[in-house]
Amino acid sequence: MSESRSAVSTGSFQRRRSALDVLERAWTGEAMTASALIERTGLTRSTVIAVCDDLIELGWLEELENQRAAGDYVKGRPARRYALRRRAGVVVGVDAGQHSVAVFVADLLGETLVRHVEPVDHERVEDLPHERRVADIDRVLDRALLLAGVTDNEVLALTLGVPAPVDALGHSPTGDNGFWGAMNPGLVDRYSDRGWSPVVDNDANLAALAEGWRGAAIGCDDYLALLSGERLGGGIVLGGSLLRGARGLTGEMRYLDLVEGVGSAEGIAALARTWAREALAAQGRPLSLLDRVARPGAAEVLAAAEAGDPLAAAVVARLVDRLTAIAATAANLLDVSLIVVGGALAASAGPLLEAVAERLVGEVHAPTPRIVPSTLGDQAVALGAVRSGLGRVRADPLALELPSRPVETAALA
Repeated sequence: MSESRSAVSTGSFQRRRSALDVLERAWTGEAMTASALIERTGLTRSTVIAVCDDLIELGWLEELENQRAAGDYVKGRPARRYALRRRAGVVVGVDAGQHSVAVFVADLLGETLVRHVEPVDHERVEDLPHERRVADIDRVLDRALLLAGVTDNEVLALTLGVPAPVDALGHSPTGDNGFWGAMNPGLVDRYSDRGWSPVVDNDANLAALAEGWRGAAIGCDDYLALLSGERLGGGIVLGGSLLRGARGLTGEMRYLDLVEGVGSAEGIAALARTWAREALAAQGRPLSLLDRVARPGAAEVLAAAEAGDPLAAAVVARLVDRLTAIAATAANLLDVSLIVVGGALAASAGPLLEAVAERLVGEVHAPTPRIVPSTLGDQAVALGAVRSGLGRVRADPLALELPSRPVETAALA
């Protein structure tokens, strides 16, 4: 180990603290001069220069052209300029859903290098072998890494989101008729075997992180991210902190079984499909716009209702009743100021949520929380997984060993 590597990695607390102070400013991705770092950190010039040299050797920083070469030189000695090596390694976020697996490979500023999604057939989870579940995730993950042109040792953080509660050790309880265990069959152990320090988390929790990072909840400290596809799940942020609970069960919606007018944690998109099918079967003869659709889902139901279709409008009215009851119980219990509805419903849910917002007035303590659709589409869970990984990298970067070569830019897939 070189002298400067030893100085930062195994040296005094103060030297490490100085290096972390400099890195804290580098996460913006902006070019930094030594003078700017002195002003922002309060460190001496000699310390800043020495620490930057150390971080260049360790692979975290790169030295840019000086001010004269960059064209913004005024007078005097041109200042040295530094920036984060944003492709010194990657973070990987995985949305390991029941019906698809999405993998995002991102640089150290959180910008996506590769986005790869494949469908998976996990319809009958009670018959799903654990080896099959892991193999499906492996296939999509390995393809994404190949597209990004990176190897395992370039992955600084891996986070996997699953539709199951997850405890602090990355394990899921055995409840819910085996569904949770099928979705998370020891994934943390599987990916530890590849030399990583993986984190497995609940998908709604990761969606909540994404909403606060790049979605509808930016700047909000108290909100609920509600995934409303096939099953309901909530990621809860209060006081700026994500809530998890003793066993990772915070945000599970089983309590809805006991709520009059709700009765289950079945997702809004699933209900739209089921209720539309039942209504079409009961009408006796083709009268609805939905008769033209082979398998109408939530988007088709909402579109038909907007077009004035009475059958679809009746289904939407039931959805408004159900979602109002869910939102009201959650808002009264949690005292959130914002509810973000994500999942398959979000893209077309604007009019539905406007109706729910009107109904919430008087059902919750004032001021009534806003209820809005997610703007992140089907990317929320994977983006939240990337954000989780970035947080771990930035929390203790000097504990990580960077690969010897930078990661090249790859096209989105």
